[in-house]
Amino acid sequence: MRYYPLYLKDIRKGMVVAMQEITRKQVLRIYIIVFTSIFICVAVPLTLWLIIFHDSHRIVKVEIGSFPDSIVYFAGESDTLDLTGGTVLIHIRGTRFISGSEEDNVTEHPMCFDRRVPGIVYDVDFSVPGVYEIHLIWFDEIVGRIPIQVIERELE
Repeated sequence: MRYYPLYLKDIRKGMVVAMQEITRKQVLRIYIIVFTSIFICVAVPLTLWLIIFHDSHRIVKVEIGSFPDSIVYFAGESDTLDLTGGTVLIHIRGTRFISGSEEDNVTEHPMCFDRRVPGIVYDVDFSVPGVYEIHLIWFDEIVGRIPIQVIERELE
């Protein structure tokens, strides 16, 4: 009789320990299943989207499309550079991942002093007659030169 309660006590202890171990293993399995499911639900569609719909675009060439309307300035009268009418051609090559085909696309942008088109560098003294160059810079490389001339106004 005396052993019976000890035997039950030992069985209960063993069951509690076994239940705790089973619970830890089950929680670990649940974490693994949940994180694997999330990874599969995010990574697989993203990979398929990149393969099917994503194009790889890179700029292969930048050049002058047309010169600005004003390339001759009068000494002492002008003090700013006018790029109106000038355009920059940007050649973009796109590659489709599935077909592997490459397509060239040329876009034309107006010349201006913002950061969407190549940088424009110039050192023009509008008070001294002479021929000057405007440089179009793309990643520290000169991709185009535009000559401008500052002349004296002739008096008649």
